[in-house]
Amino acid sequence: MLNICKHLIISFDIQGAVRFTETGDREGPMKLEQNQNGTMYIVGLYNPAAKPGKQFSLTNDPPIYWQDGKPPVDEFIERERYQEIFMALFITIATLSSLGIILTIFFLIFNVKYRNHKMIKMSSPRLNNLILAGGFLAYASNILSGMDSGLLSEYYLAFTCKTYIWCLTMAFALSYGAMFSKTWRVYKIFTNKSVIPTRIRDPQLFGWVAVLVLINIIVLVLWEILDPVSIVTNRGEPKTSAENDDVIITPLLDTCVSRWKLYWQCVFFFIYGILFIFGAFLAWETRNVQIPALNDSKMIGISMYTVVTMCFTGVPVSFLVIEPNANFALLSIFTFVSTTLTLCLIFIPKVKSRNDDISGMVIKSQTSENGNSAISNKPNPNSQGQPNASASANNTIANPNAI
Repeated sequence: MLNICKHLIISFDIQGAVRFTETGDREGPMKLEQNQNGTMYIVGLYNPAAKPGKQFSLTNDPPIYWQDGKPPVDEFIERERYQEIFMALFITIATLSSLGIILTIFFLIFNVKYRNHKMIKMSSPRLNNLILAGGFLAYASNILSGMDSGLLSEYYLAFTCKTYIWCLTMAFALSYGAMFSKTWRVYKIFTNKSVIPTRIRDPQLFGWVAVLVLINIIVLVLWEILDPVSIVTNRGEPKTSAENDDVIITPLLDTCVSRWKLYWQCVFFFIYGILFIFGAFLAWETRNVQIPALNDSKMIGISMYTVVTMCFTGVPVSFLVIEPNANFALLSIFTFVSTTLTLCLIFIPKVKSRNDDISGMVIKSQTSENGNSAISNKPNPNSQGQPNASASANNTIANPNAI
């Protein structure tokens, strides 16, 4: 109202008929004047005695002039705006995660196709498949974490939140459960003091992974039954719009919450904390086993160091960084880097070993051919100028028409 008064001056004219309201206030004709370039102009008239709807009229001679071409507001305009993940950021993370999934599929095809290769066979190709399944779920969770109210309705958003939790949890259980099971087998074999050799088959290792997966499923099911995850819209602190000072924006953010979410997360931190301590012990105890095809302890140790570093950095970030785009970017990058590094550390040495074996076979074959050629071309001192029999035979095989 103060802004309107700056533009208009209302003057009361006491001439003519005068009326009074029921409360005793004077009610008479009024004229509206506006100062335009130092001159006062009558821009409107108000007559309370006129018929309803015709009490106020504009003279339009001259018309009312408003700064910025519109009347100033007499109060702030409040608007609500959802905070969403930037589409460019989501596409970038989704593209990186998709490339990670393609890399996982490549490693899976390689692992299945060359499962009888010595390097791969000794490293338990079926357990390698579990590691790759965990990597696939980790990349998928990255994509799921970027889907918000801008892409999904509230119902599907709640479902996506739950799917994200399941994917990330199962990714850890499958990948690191399989890696530590393989390391445990190496540990049992090379620390055996008995004269009877220790035999640990893959089904036993699958059993340990199944136990870890089952524990995770039980916790997740209890979480869903006792304290289901739901979507809650949080209202942020209102701020003045950068485009218009008369507009106040209230940010809204949809988040996946449950009443005891922090305690459920602590349960998983405890489970995987014990698992990583056990894995660190196994990797340390088997560090001197000099059989690369059988022992991945060095690579597992590097992978564990990376994941633990990412966890100690990422977990505080998830609680401290409230801005959704920064939170999504940091956690997604942590997940992508740790997953990609783990898969590359485990499988690139196997790919390299297979390629080296093929290169060695090619070189050996070429050397053998050159050796045979040198032997066949060596003159026979007892032949006294007679053609060499091997050379003759070779020429006959090479040119069957000569027979």
